[in-house]
Amino acid sequence: MKMKTISKYFLVLILSELGNYIAAQDLDVHILNIRNKNGQLCLAMFADEAHFKEEKTCWAMKCSKKDIVNGEFHIIIPFQPGEWGFSVLDDENRNGKMEYNFIGIPREGFGFSDYFLKGLHRPSFNDFSFKIGKNETKTIIVRMKYL
Repeated sequence: MKMKTISKYFLVLILSELGNYIAAQDLDVHILNIRNKNGQLCLAMFADEAHFKEEKTCWAMKCSKKDIVNGEFHIIIPFQPGEWGFSVLDDENRNGKMEYNFIGIPREGFGFSDYFLKGLHRPSFNDFSFKIGKNETKTIIVRMKYL
């Protein structure tokens, strides 16, 4: 009888943990104003200001630009709850890094979650960070900027 009770306990425990994976958090990402289909999109998540300044991502992904329609790209990304910042590099030459001109102005497009850069200063993490809760689908909009 005890063995049956223990087995039921473990079954409930396993099913509840499985439910945590099934009802996950999703980022519903809409990237707008992409100027062409050359190269790839480099997506990145940052955990805080220090990691953003050091360009240390906690998650990164490269996406083909073949699915762009009218300058827009859409992707759903399962992610863990917390506070995050999302950025995109339009890596037109596919070298995996931002290209700059001789005075330090970016040659490729870039964008941040729910933040459109005005001027030439680099945003802080707080400018583009967002929170995603457990079992939540969070929609973020990234408007690409080209200088």
